[in-house]
Parts: sequence; structure tokens; C-alpha cells
Amino acid sequence: MEKSFAITLRVSTDEVDDIIDCAIDGGIGYWCPTCKFTSVAGDEPNTFTEQGDEKEPIAEHRLTDEGIRRALDIMVNDMPLRYAACFSGDPDYDVEDADVFLQLCLFGKVVYG
Repeated sequence: MEKSFAITLRVSTDEVDDIIDCAIDGGIGYWCPTCKFTSVAGDEPNTFTEQGDEKEPIAEHRLTDEGIRRALDIMVNDMPLRYAACFSGDPDYDVEDADVFLQLCLFGKVVYG
């Protein structure tokens, strides 16, 4: 008989802010040329403008708490090594990890890269 156990993982807004800042600084420019990001803890809307191959804006996406929860869930279940690199308490992520996290937050899957 197989058993399963549920656990609760806590990720701080500072950790999320840091990884999104990393994505903005070096990982998302090829698909998101402009964004407005302050902090996930604040009340300001955080928006990211997706661009297509023709360098024209496709859509503006809003970062939401639900999107962040979904991204964390996907990383824990489907990308545990990437999750550990980003949120293990001793971060060891790079711009690619940060880019993947933000795409999971906005799209629910990796669309670019």
C-alpha cells in the first residue's frame, strides 16, 4: 500500500521578490521587455508585458498571489531540484531558474526558453 503525506512549505515575500528581481535583471528580457514590479508584499499591481517574435507586445500579465502559489506547487511537484535551488533557505539559483519561476507564476507553464 502506498502512503502519501501532505506538508506545508513557507516562502517569504522577500524570497519571491529576490527571485523576481533576478529574473528582471537578467532572465526575462528576451520575452518581457518591460515590466512594473515593486514587491509582492505591496498593494501596487505588478505587471509584465509579453512580446512576440516580431517584438510587438502580445499581452500584459499581472502577477498574482494565486499565480505565485501555482508556480510554487508546480516547482515542488515537477521541478524539485529547481525549487530547492530557489527556496531551500540557502538560495543557489541563476537567471534561468528565476525566469522559469516567473513564467510559472504568469502562465502556469514554461512558454519561453
